[in-house]
Amino acid sequence: MESTYQKYNSLSDGQLIDAIISEDRRAIEFLLINCMGAKFKHMCRIYPHAGVEPEDLTQEIFRKMMNNDWQMLRSFRGSGFNNRRCRLTTYITVIAARWIKKKNDRGMKETSFTGAHLYNKGSNSEPEIEDFQGKHLSRKKELGADLIKLIMELEKSRERVVLIEYKLKERPIKEVASMLKTTENNIYNIAHRAMKNLRPVLVKGGYHE
Repeated sequence: MESTYQKYNSLSDGQLIDAIISEDRRAIEFLLINCMGAKFKHMCRIYPHAGVEPEDLTQEIFRKMMNNDWQMLRSFRGSGFNNRRCRLTTYITVIAARWIKKKNDRGMKETSFTGAHLYNKGSNSEPEIEDFQGKHLSRKKELGADLIKLIMELEKSRERVVLIEYKLKERPIKEVASMLKTTENNIYNIAHRAMKNLRPVLVKGGYHE
């Protein structure tokens, strides 16, 4: 990896921008993966409600960079950030942080539901969550809002939404995929991961036989 981008290490920010604007694929990778990769991963960890993977953040920043003939990079080369000179990596970090924080705040609002809003199966029912092996995660007594609280402890907002909307509320997978702006196949994958992450929480709370 290092040898692949070795020649870019000695470039100034202006020279690196020139290379990127000329659509040097290696220069783009050097900036977004080699220089920004660790920062993007950190952002995704500290803003879990955004439901964004590092690859998603990388693609979003790449799209922003390319927009209007690399206007973002041309603006930086002309005046830095807020008319103050700074490193290119700092400039990218601020833009990425603003975008993911905004998405995170929106995700928090979407997933900060009350138990009554999310759980509409009735107080006399005992919901079951079925995993892909056909086994059931159930409890001997009524679960109600308690199960919702456990699900809301999951770190990933997408996992919470999928378990509640797809598994508990039995919303059609097509609708859930539309809600999260993803594919139906990805909903299956998210549900699988969510079930795996939920099991330790259920066991700890005595919900899993």
